[in-house]
Amino acid sequence: MFINNFNKKLNIGTHIIPLPIDREYNIDELFDSALTGSFFEKLDANGKFTRKEKVLFENNEFIVSDIYKTLKPFDIIRLTLKRPIIIKWKVSFTSSSFIKKQVLKINDNYNKKEALHLMQLCSLIYEPEKKIKEKITQQYKFNDFFYFSKRSHKSMWSKGFLKLFYIFLKSRISIVDLQFMKLSRYDKDIKKEIIILVFQGSQELEDWITNISMKETHYFGKEKVHQGFYDSLKIFLRTISNKKFSTKEKKMYHLNKDIDFLNENCKIILTGHSLGGAIATLAGCYFHDLGIKKENISIYTFGAPPVGDEAFSTTYEFKLNLYRVINENDIVPKLDKITRLRHFGEEIKLQSNENEIHICSDYIDNLIDALQYEN
Repeated sequence: MFINNFNKKLNIGTHIIPLPIDREYNIDELFDSALTGSFFEKLDANGKFTRKEKVLFENNEFIVSDIYKTLKPFDIIRLTLKRPIIIKWKVSFTSSSFIKKQVLKINDNYNKKEALHLMQLCSLIYEPEKKIKEKITQQYKFNDFFYFSKRSHKSMWSKGFLKLFYIFLKSRISIVDLQFMKLSRYDKDIKKEIIILVFQGSQELEDWITNISMKETHYFGKEKVHQGFYDSLKIFLRTISNKKFSTKEKKMYHLNKDIDFLNENCKIILTGHSLGGAIATLAGCYFHDLGIKKENISIYTFGAPPVGDEAFSTTYEFKLNLYRVINENDIVPKLDKITRLRHFGEEIKLQSNENEIHICSDYIDNLIDALQYEN
């Protein structure tokens, strides 16, 4: 079978395809992100389909074993598709569907592609710093990268979970940790430096202590917010207080001082998954109060809990471009049902498949679904 042109929509279900390609290709050159969640099998020398494997998608690349990273001419594969895909192949090969090293395109309103891009960054920050830096360098086009991690509770963990939890609830100690990264690049279209702050969420059991505790405190002496989130915000503010960053043109600035410079030359995007989304929300409120204009701040949160009481939420309801992306079955955003904390901003609800609830891969998968339905 030799095909000069192959342009076809494959629906949900199982398909057997002899690959009509003229040389070896990486899997992400042949398929777009809609393939994630589907299963690959390859026909072996004995005429049997073996090595069944689920395809995942992170950091703008497919996560597969080596046997599927590169596909050869006329390999015969069996695809069990989770969602419809469109493939456009030519023997003299060009493709309109392959995954490119993405550059974030800035939009004034909620954008599904922007959300998927940011959610992948939220997933990446759970990785060790070395891997994060490697992916930022290879997969994304940023001029600047800064990473911070404070995990002071690790030394206390040896005291035992139950004892530590009891002490925390009695407010004898405060358990706070923070991991975030700051990225930036110059956007020629809007002629501004794009600054992205990505806050890590609840990856480990002890991180949920901060989420579960519902103790409140005053946000800079005003309305009440969740104390754990507020304490994490204060660590962030101390970290950036005297830290100078640089634009592509080597202009130096402080994130918390050079307000006129930021308004004229920069666009700030804050994002985070779970607990990270709560911190991103509070950081957005802080930047607004400093004087950063509404059009220069966007906040994308994924599976984030509510952060403040009704008075706090009312105060900031129309002051920020806040997009709260939630899976419909995720219980974390629903903590407003059992606490005094309330949400604000625009809610973007994603349809969830069975067992897709809160983790990063669930959000990535459902965002890809939303993009496919749009197309």
